[in-house]
Amino acid sequence: MQWLYGTGQPPALPRRVVLGRLGFDWYGEAIRALSWDGHELVRAVSLVVRDEDWGSYAPKVVDSKLRHGSKGWEIEHFCRIEDHLDGSALLDSRFSVRVEAQSVVVEAVLDARRRISTCRAGITVLHPLQGVVGAPVSVTHADGTVSESRFPELISPCQPFFSIRTLRHAPAEDIELRLHFEGDVFEMEDQRNWSDASFKTYNRPLAWPTPYAIEAGDRIEQRLTIEIIERSSGR
Repeated sequence: MQWLYGTGQPPALPRRVVLGRLGFDWYGEAIRALSWDGHELVRAVSLVVRDEDWGSYAPKVVDSKLRHGSKGWEIEHFCRIEDHLDGSALLDSRFSVRVEAQSVVVEAVLDARRRISTCRAGITVLHPLQGVVGAPVSVTHADGTVSESRFPELISPCQPFFSIRTLRHAPAEDIELRLHFEGDVFEMEDQRNWSDASFKTYNRPLAWPTPYAIEAGDRIEQRLTIEIIERSSGR
């Protein structure tokens, strides 16, 4: 069988990380297929850096660490983002994941070696469709206000949610999922517009000017906290 990929190189094989009922595939700069009892909760969480034309940088791996302690898993993945043309260093990145029994904390840190022009730099989350399409969701915004809404059932040409701080929804009958974003302004788009089976939450609103500059010496820090709350536990 011949496999086809979107690039000239096949993707790296993942490492499956499991802690009790919680598990995901680790790809270094991304975690995918975050699941609870085999039910997919989050399609992917990754650190994405785009150039000034919306092209994706291919990070060069510097170091990668995976540790399993008494409370859970800890992952640290260090990369360097290099200029497309001359290979000079633009950014140093750290993508870390801390996994406990019912939570996953993802942190992304970018340190600029020199000025870089970009359209996006930060954490991106893909949400699956099953258990999500048309489902109720509570959105806490950056100003602290809360909106009670639903994920779009039909394909939404516009962003369904803006200025996201926290998302709460129930992807299955017995659990609630809470995603809390820090470090930037986040919003969501409907990836079905591009034939992708997901919703995407990303940093920096599309209404803001692009490209924008990250200056030499700047540090970008973002965090995503994912909590699985069992409804039957009375929490």
